[in-house]
Formats: sequence, structure tokens, C-alpha cells
Amino acid sequence: MKGSVSAAMALILLYLFWGCNWAVMRIAGTYFSPVIYVLLRFLLGAAIMLAVCAAQGKLIPPRKYWKWIGLTGLLVVAGNNLIIQICTQYLGAGLTAVLNYTQSVFVCILAAAFLKETFTVRKAIGIALCIVGLVILMNINSGGALWAMLLDIA
Repeated sequence: MKGSVSAAMALILLYLFWGCNWAVMRIAGTYFSPVIYVLLRFLLGAAIMLAVCAAQGKLIPPRKYWKWIGLTGLLVVAGNNLIIQICTQYLGAGLTAVLNYTQSVFVCILAAAFLKETFTVRKAIGIALCIVGLVILMNINSGGALWAMLLDIA
């Protein structure tokens, strides 16, 4: 019982911090440009991670992997966060979060198209419901910039 309570508390804290992160990004957009904000976030995060790894005696990856780690970090992590930061300036933090996390739906579609992933009826129904929800959400929030919504989904 004690373990499940501590796990539940850890999840609640994670949800609170993660959820508040979107509001912080929205507020920070009034003080920093998206590029500067993302740069500061990643420099601080990298410094903390390197300090923790050094304290634990973890090895740094071999030099041959550095360019791929850097490229992945720039395109997948920093690029996505830059898009999010730009979108929070034109959309609400909640809408930006919801639109950004639909990427798995589009990955499923692309995997079926290009990787010959099995596309079941259940997946099709789920994707259709998600897209209907997106259309409704984007119509309800028509006060936001459509280009920012499409950028966030992309």
C-alpha cells in the first residue's frame, strides 16, 4: 500500500509540474523571444544533466555518436520546443499542448503509408475520432491563428 501511495504522489507531482510547464512557457513568451527561451531551457537542462552524470560517474557517449546526438537534439527536441514556444504566443497554452500531442496520431498514419505498418479498423476509428476532435477544437478556438495551429500539428 505504501509503495502505491508514493507512486501515486510521484505521478501527481509529475502531472502538476508538466501541466504548469505549458503556462510557464506562455508567460515566458512575453519576456523572451522563442529562440532565446528555448536556448536558455536547453543550456540549463544540459548543465544540470551533465552535472548529475558527472556526480554519478556516468560515461559520456563515444565521440562517434556526438554528431547524431546533436542532430537529434536540434531537430527533434529543440526544433519541436521552438515550434511550441512560437505557438504559445499565438494560441493558448492548453490548445498548443493538445495540438502538439496529436503527433502520435500522424505518426501512425505515416507509419501505415511508408513503413507498411498494419492499419486496423480500431486504429482507423481512433484516428478518425482524434481528427474530428481536432477540427472541433480548432473551430471552437478560432480566435487563434490558424497558421499557428497547423504549425503545431505539423
